[in-house]
Amino acid sequence: MTEVEAHYEGLLARHYTWMVGAGFDELVAEQRRLLGSCGVGSSEPDSVALDLGCGSGVHSVALAQLGYGTVVSVDISQTLIDELGLRSARFPAIRPVRADLCAGLDGVVERRSITTAVCGPCPRLGPHQSP
Repeated sequence: MTEVEAHYEGLLARHYTWMVGAGFDELVAEQRRLLGSCGVGSSEPDSVALDLGCGSGVHSVALAQLGYGTVVSVDISQTLIDELGLRSARFPAIRPVRADLCAGLDGVVERRSITTAVCGPCPRLGPHQSP
């Protein structure tokens, strides 16, 4: 286990969802509105969204709700992938994958298959902030 993996598994993963500062469903709704306002969404059954560093899956669930046929959700933390697996049971489009992004995505996604990709923390947007 790398130092980064040990840090996440030993410290952050257990508290990750709590640290983002709101209820999971509320965060999903915020991200769905934000992504939708940026034109993100799909009605194509073969569309693929990629959530890099998915954490507990706030963006992944929002992307699934926005209509992507497949949402590949990648994180280094098995604890967070397991949490996403529980949360995404009602969203068959979500495919949680434990992988190290620094090692590349070969074997995780097919080349040139990604329609949309998101990466980053789940910010709480206030009235004075914009994407």
